[in-house]
Amino acid sequence: MIKKRMVGVIVFLVLSLGLSYRAEAGESLKIGYVDVGAVIDRYAKTHELEKALEKDKQDKQKEIEEMAKEIDKLEEQLKTKAPGLKEEKKKRRAEIIKEKKDKQRRLFREYDLEIKSKVYAEQRELIKEIQKAVRSYGKGKGYTLILDGRTVLYGLESLDLTGEIVKILNTAEGK
Repeated sequence: MIKKRMVGVIVFLVLSLGLSYRAEAGESLKIGYVDVGAVIDRYAKTHELEKALEKDKQDKQKEIEEMAKEIDKLEEQLKTKAPGLKEEKKKRRAEIIKEKKDKQRRLFREYDLEIKSKVYAEQRELIKEIQKAVRSYGKGKGYTLILDGRTVLYGLESLDLTGEIVKILNTAEGK
């Protein structure tokens, strides 16, 4: 809560200083904002990345499920054959099952971490692409300041550049 207030105060101060600077210099202030979350949602590349990550996740899940089936099969065999086995063989089979379960858990954690890491890396790249597009658009159109729409409490719809940025990114992606 305090951070949001601090951001608001900082934005207010920047705008106040910018307005007074521009007024002194005789230049006009051109401001816009972009809802980065909406850009990410509507950016075609986001959906392509989500599909690729989902396929990767499903492949990993399938491998984990195969291991689970194998473990279930071994446990069932141990239950049915246990009465006729010597104690040493029972213990050995139980150890094998435990090792496989441990391996399955490790693999699950590794896959989970790998997927999360990929998601994080892809999100960082998307944000960089969006920032680059916003900067380029801002410079090209003569904007003084373009804010992240998530920090804007109120803004005229005419100042919302989200649609323009989405259009630029999706057009560039289609090339």
